[in-house]
Amino acid sequence: MSNVSPQNFEYKLVNPTKLSDTEHDEFNGLYRASVEVDFPGRSQAEYDYFINNLEKQRRKVNAGVGGPFQRKNQRYGSPLAAVILDRSHNLHGVISGTVNVSTSAEEKLTDRVGAKLGKKAGKVVGLVVGKPLGKLEMAAKMHSDTLHINRLVPKKWASLGSRAFSLSLLEGIQDTGDVSAADVGVHHILEKRDPREQVSSWPYVGERLWSPYLTSIGVTYTGEPFEWRWVFGEDATPVVQFRHTNSGVHEVLDIISQKPGAPEAIDQSK
Repeated sequence: MSNVSPQNFEYKLVNPTKLSDTEHDEFNGLYRASVEVDFPGRSQAEYDYFINNLEKQRRKVNAGVGGPFQRKNQRYGSPLAAVILDRSHNLHGVISGTVNVSTSAEEKLTDRVGAKLGKKAGKVVGLVVGKPLGKLEMAAKMHSDTLHINRLVPKKWASLGSRAFSLSLLEGIQDTGDVSAADVGVHHILEKRDPREQVSSWPYVGERLWSPYLTSIGVTYTGEPFEWRWVFGEDATPVVQFRHTNSGVHEVLDIISQKPGAPEAIDQSK
């Protein structure tokens, strides 16, 4: 594991929506190589569909609402990505994170309830009477920090979303129990999050590293039904996603910190 030891890489956090066109191209190349390893045998058009839609959402975090990567009642905020670079500044890994403020509420407010709630909430966050409860819930979660209503609104999830690794890194960081470059990247994303937030992810069935890796940091399958996702196109064969979650950021950080070699690797990465 010496060549892919976490100490041999550099780490930085970036806002994916602020990347340059050149950086987006670099991300796309890494995602392309990574997804072709996980899902071999797809057509070039299917890979293009995956990468193009992922870039749209990376450029504008909620651009994919209702699309192949984002459900209609799913909203994100505060996008962040941990970038893993070698000493020559070649891109080897991307682990994206974002605040998930999704909802399953569909029913609309009555005029009576809406009049009471909308009069106050509407002035603060621009909501209007009669909007679906789901939209109110998502807005409340998104603005809970600025409105100082953290105790009134269920805490947001820190969602570890899409990821991409170079083949060399992918082959070298299969779970051995030791700290990995992926561990260091995740640690950088989560260490500034509220420790009470949940960590959530939707890995695809077939990903060679990501699902086993999530298990290694305590993010495990919830037992909920799987979902089909048409990430390669509406006419392409869909893939399966299972929801994985953890009870708190602090638990993930504790698991990473206790892995052999973690304290040194994390300290040297800063």
